[in-house]
Amino acid sequence: MPVNIIPPSLSPFILTGDLSIGCEWQKGIWDIVELETIFEALKDMNNARVMNGQFQKYLGRVNVKKSIASACGKEFRGCTSGSRDIVFKDAGKPPTSVAISNTDNIDKWTVVHEFGHGWDRNNRWKLSEQMMKYTNSYYNKPASIIKRILGNCDYVDENNHDRYPGCNVAGYYYQGKPPKGSGPGFNHLEDFAEAVTAYVYPGKAEEKVAKYQGSIYEDLFYYEHYSDTQRYDFIQSLLSR
Repeated sequence: MPVNIIPPSLSPFILTGDLSIGCEWQKGIWDIVELETIFEALKDMNNARVMNGQFQKYLGRVNVKKSIASACGKEFRGCTSGSRDIVFKDAGKPPTSVAISNTDNIDKWTVVHEFGHGWDRNNRWKLSEQMMKYTNSYYNKPASIIKRILGNCDYVDENNHDRYPGCNVAGYYYQGKPPKGSGPGFNHLEDFAEAVTAYVYPGKAEEKVAKYQGSIYEDLFYYEHYSDTQRYDFIQSLLSR
């Protein structure tokens, strides 16, 4: 929080009227770069290409918090629940600069991802359901279990986390190309939040999937331009309503 520091050369009874004079940052729960990261990410969401200054219309009221624990589980960088809270994890690694992607407490990709969930939540989680139908994705948990038993999900890539449709824990058979691959926790909620984030940062999404070009996963994950995908079209249709 900004705390007023009286310069030694001035009397404490002198009011300058300029809050930038004699102030310095005093670290509290939040690191200043973390707050700058959130600010810059939300500016990116609210710009003319994305939400066109109508951020509040899409997301309503949101409470942003930071915590070392969450009801959403231990393995998370950000968490959005049924309340108006968005929680970012304090892993003891404050960022030193604002970045779209990093391995610190917070980055702009994570911020937009969680606010993507917030947008979905503000619409009673209907947007992710609509996108699932738009892409012809679906759930089939029994078939997913059989698929794993038969060994149809038994593979490892260089990151040891990507999965074919139906090989995720949720039994989510996503169709079309996900924004930047798929992990074991991938479901329609995560699919939507990633689709929103890739819409805001298409260059970073394209960079993420570039590793699949020429690999055995090319047909599943690789695209040259995010704007050529179904998910881009769906997010754009929401923003034009």
